[in-house]
Amino acid sequence: DLELQVYLPDEKVPDLQDADLAAEEPKSSGTPPQPSGRGRDNGKSDKPGDEPVREESEPEAEIPVSKSVDFDLLEDLTPYELKTVCKAVAGLRQPASFVEIFGSIRELDERGELELSREEIQEVISAMLDSEYLDVVRQRPYDGSKADMTFYALNADKQEVKSALNGG
Repeated sequence: DLELQVYLPDEKVPDLQDADLAAEEPKSSGTPPQPSGRGRDNGKSDKPGDEPVREESEPEAEIPVSKSVDFDLLEDLTPYELKTVCKAVAGLRQPASFVEIFGSIRELDERGELELSREEIQEVISAMLDSEYLDVVRQRPYDGSKADMTFYALNADKQEVKSALNGG
């Protein structure tokens, strides 16, 4: 409900000192207001000279679900990209959590080895599950845990995975 006004150099700018915006009633759109990103929780410090604090968002720890858009590892990734992704996953302790796999692929993006958005990374992991590059493993994350957790293991015995890891 905010309005941005731009004036050309030869236009007269209206005097806004007479307008009392605080006295006006807010416009109701029927939906609750969304956070604006301004205020104390925006990662900025109140102290001058302090650097803003950036929080990295963690991927959602959920089992990836196949989307209606079919993502094909062999068609949608170059051989280099597939090899790089498979090597990153192979470098993790096996089996690995979704967050660990997501993080290892995101690191490739941050280092400039791949250019994948968050959604594309999720599509790659989902396609790896669909193509059986990754096997689902249910196990306890540590000895004293009371419940199983879903992990994913690279299927290194699969011919396509072997071929991707060897760059062919």
